Amino acid sequence: MRIAFRTEFNCPATQLWNYMVDPVNLPHWVPECREFRLTHETPDKVGSTYEVDTRRGKKTVTCYGTTLEWEPNRRLKESVTGGGIKQGTAMVSTYDITDHGERCTMDYVMDWDGQGLLTAIMYHTMGKMYCKSMIKRLKRHAETSA
Repeated sequence: MRIAFRTEFNCPATQLWNYMVDPVNLPHWVPECREFRLTHETPDKVGSTYEVDTRRGKKTVTCYGTTLEWEPNRRLKESVTGGGIKQGTAMVSTYDITDHGERCTMDYVMDWDGQGLLTAIMYHTMGKMYCKSMIKRLKRHAETSA
């Protein structure tokens, strides 16, 4: 399954990037995030791993992430497992940023390799609403972070 959309930001790409990749800011645009822990960092960031404790209802679950691509101010791609994601599957999120001077655009894509028609329908419907809400919060906070 794939969810994809474009969002325009009223800030430079560097401002969006710096806000987005700072773990301190994560709970502001991913509100279920409770704690972020870098578990392994590589010099170029690719291959770095992290854990994020997130709230799922009344429970806290841990998601495990790996940075797949890291191009500052341009592209971030990460894979996330755990945290209620079916074992053996992953969600892969890609954030492609295009700089337009004082403005920028982000093309967001989330791919999920989950199985089953009902699961796919629910994921696409609920997932798209969730992702749009998440990016809307990112937009609001990143634009005012300068």
